[in-house]
Amino acid sequence: MVVTLLLANAGVPPEHVAADWAQSVREVAGRGEHADDRQSTWDEAPVEAFRAEAVPVAQEAAADVDRLLDVIALDEDTRRRLRDLLVT
Repeated sequence: MVVTLLLANAGVPPEHVAADWAQSVREVAGRGEHADDRQSTWDEAPVEAFRAEAVPVAQEAAADVDRLLDVIALDEDTRRRLRDLLVT
């Protein structure tokens, strides 16, 4: 979720943030070298079930990034610095 907030804070549209997140889930699924990650053992069915539930949450979080950053009390200066690191 941290990456979701960083990308959204940098101005990436919520649908793109969610798509990136969904692709990450798909990339990890079935990869033995990530044995400590539960998704590494998944085949197509669990991946799609998880994505169906979680992708909308990631998109909603990205769309509401300012409120979520307020909740964690991330000040505007820090938000701007993080944004600048990703955009420049």
